[in-house]
Amino acid sequence: MAIVVGLIGGIGSGKSRVAAAFAGYGARVISGDTLGHEALDQPQIKKKVAERWGSRVLDRQGKIDRPALGTIVFADAAERKELEALVHPYIKGRLAEEIAAARANKDVNLILVDAAVMVEAGWSEHCDRILFLGLLEHLPGKAVAFPGGSLLDIADVKHRLESKGGGSTRERSDATGRKKSPR
Repeated sequence: MAIVVGLIGGIGSGKSRVAAAFAGYGARVISGDTLGHEALDQPQIKKKVAERWGSRVLDRQGKIDRPALGTIVFADAAERKELEALVHPYIKGRLAEEIAAARANKDVNLILVDAAVMVEAGWSEHCDRILFLGLLEHLPGKAVAFPGGSLLDIADVKHRLESKGGGSTRERSDATGRKKSPR
């Protein structure tokens, strides 16, 4: 049976690059971010998001405008918790489905679940091991690049990390959810 490794770390810590390297060696990579996008496309979730935050989080096609929603939820922990309550159950269910499908494939020996908030969201129960990528205290440059070419200003990255309780002072959890002090 394939081993399941959870990949966690803050914004800009290199999760996407590490996931791509594992994929290059044949690992089946499951992206929490992709499942998050999928969650926001679900009619029942999209409806609840629009009811909660209004048309300001919808684009011209009526889809969720992720940057607009992100501006709201990363500025206020209570707003972020509201969004998480809407999307995390869907993502957890889809993770279980994707892991089961990958394990059913005899050619898959390693499953890498790339989900930054895996431990906090309770998804680590699906994993045999957790790989944590730390974020450097002082990031070089002025922006962090993401897959697809989008950029975030370093100040915005640090603000988002702080709003999630991240950064170098972030309290860590092991795979069981027990809190560990930062190193």
